[in-house]
Amino acid sequence: MAANWANAGDPGRKRSNAGKDMGPTTMRKRDCTPHTRKPSVALCPSVAELRLPSSSLGTDVQFARGHWNVEAEWNWWLMPYHEIPPTRREGAYVEAKRVLSPRWFVAVRDGYLITSGIQRNHEEVYEIAAGYRASRYELIKWGYEIQGNSTPGQINNFLMVQFVTTVHPISLAWH
Repeated sequence: MAANWANAGDPGRKRSNAGKDMGPTTMRKRDCTPHTRKPSVALCPSVAELRLPSSSLGTDVQFARGHWNVEAEWNWWLMPYHEIPPTRREGAYVEAKRVLSPRWFVAVRDGYLITSGIQRNHEEVYEIAAGYRASRYELIKWGYEIQGNSTPGQINNFLMVQFVTTVHPISLAWH
């Protein structure tokens, strides 16, 4: 699902004391050489010719009142490659979470991701989850997710259990 790409320290972000948080994000890269993957010779015969410019625009909104938290995010990416057709992506989600007690919560999420270009795809995801905070360092979540995409008749159902914990860094300092 869409991750929260917006930076909390973004200067365009607005904050208020009423439990609201919102802000735009933007990014523009003129030329980016891949550092984490090998370039495909089929897509680009020469590494010297490889140009991967990209732009993005997005916004996210968070609101909290009482036991309710609502988050929403929208992102748009444009990757106008020179050797292959350009790719566009748009993704968004909205999530509502209700805290039932200091240890228990329930949440629902709806989201989508649309890709156009060489690999056209449209994905939609619906999720419902419950969580239990076993301690301040541990969280156990149970969820059910339905995913649909551009392939006709293909719907994926997932039943998930997730255990989240904090791992403290090992200190090698001696006194």
